Amino acid sequence: MVKKLIFINSILLFIVLMILLIKPNEINEIRSLLGLSPNIKTIIETPWVIITYMFTHLNPFHFLTNMFFLYIFGKIFLKYLSNRKLASNYIMGGISGAIFFLTLNYLDILSIENNPLIGASASILSILATTITFTPNYSFKIYKKFDFTIKLKFIAIIFISYSILHPILSNNTG
Repeated sequence: MVKKLIFINSILLFIVLMILLIKPNEINEIRSLLGLSPNIKTIIETPWVIITYMFTHLNPFHFLTNMFFLYIFGKIFLKYLSNRKLASNYIMGGISGAIFFLTLNYLDILSIENNPLIGASASILSILATTITFTPNYSFKIYKKFDFTIKLKFIAIIFISYSILHPILSNNTG
């Protein structure tokens, strides 16, 4: 299932990049068509964005980072839980991220200014949180030649801290 999720994200990135290669000025149109708008009226008019936003990336670096973490945490997740639970966790995590995004916008905690949400970060954070719940002390070697291991819970602290601080320090509302 990890490979299927990465494949879906890859296909969508490929399509988006091909469109942008042909028509570079269409980035806002792609955001509007596939991204989750902070405006509830827009979401009612384009309900598919509740799902498409969590599979869409506009930046290859953002894509590679998300897919790297999806691969690592997804493989650990699957040691303890099923493919079906991974898929439902990915989707429900993305939907929870969408609800959180809309709530923060509605409460004026974020100044989003109609900037649609795009990316798999909420879904991947959900997989990470579930994995940590089942295996907080799971550890692995960062590099095979060294006898240095790191516990998953410490990687999670770094990843979650980054996910909280990055939007505050930049214009990335994700």
